[in-house]
Amino acid sequence: MSSVKVEEAITPPILAWLKKEFPDVPRIIERPNVPRPKTPYFAIFMTTPLTKVGMSDSVEFISSLPVPGATSYNIGGQRQFTMAIRCYGNPEDKQYYDAQNKLVQLQDSLEDEVRRVDLTSAGLSVWFSTDILDIAELLETGFEPRAQFDIIFGIASNRAADLGAIEKTEITGTYDGQEEPEFSVPED
Repeated sequence: MSSVKVEEAITPPILAWLKKEFPDVPRIIERPNVPRPKTPYFAIFMTTPLTKVGMSDSVEFISSLPVPGATSYNIGGQRQFTMAIRCYGNPEDKQYYDAQNKLVQLQDSLEDEVRRVDLTSAGLSVWFSTDILDIAELLETGFEPRAQFDIIFGIASNRAADLGAIEKTEITGTYDGQEEPEFSVPED
């Protein structure tokens, strides 16, 4: 699965979590040329794409459809990714630490069972969150208040590999020390 498809699958539950905590604050997936909403707002972006954790496992199963006897493998395992959560504050607002305070509230909400169930129901597991960083930047003659923290999420990755079925085979060899010119395998 490409990282674009993965990101499309995992960002909606994270954006929904932000909306539940701050319904009036806009949320975007940050990209270089994406228009920015009026501050304050949240921006999320994947800093580390899906990374394998340990070894994947595979399970063989024989299907009856579409080809009876076809062999398939389900290959899966744990994956992790890092999502950056950034809050942009309003530079005209005198509450410089507002962006940081919003992120503190978001981090605290990760300990709320209801919020964790929302994320878990979407297949995401919160493994770790980093410290909140003050990353204010120069904006014209003042500073734009910004803060960020990262969350490492765990997710299960599964994919099926269809190996097909052997429809016909030819075998040559010896049987009980006797050379046989040919023999056939009976069909079911």
